[in-house]
Amino acid sequence: MTSTQAKNILTDEDMEATYYGVSVAAIGDGGDLIALDHPEPRRAVAALNAYCRKDCGAPRGLDARSYREAVRLLDRRWAVLAERNTDDCAWWITLKDAETPGTFPVTIWWR
Repeated sequence: MTSTQAKNILTDEDMEATYYGVSVAAIGDGGDLIALDHPEPRRAVAALNAYCRKDCGAPRGLDARSYREAVRLLDRRWAVLAERNTDDCAWWITLKDAETPGTFPVTIWWR
């Protein structure tokens, strides 16, 4: 059992990198990104941009979008860990309402 399964939430250790105090990872195959918690927009964009440049091989970061456009694509949500349906990923999440028991805060950047 992994630490993720035991805790039922994602932690910094489950993510791929941490920049500016924000833990981040890629989700899915479409280039969407996730950050733990609901960091203020400037910090979230900076962390996701650094992750793209340094870990994903994207020298222009978040597709060279303007700061305003990058902030517009941030989506503060709540998630629960879902049962993995393949071995391709270490974890899966399902987005839920904040009132759902066991949720934790995430910020998603949709491409």
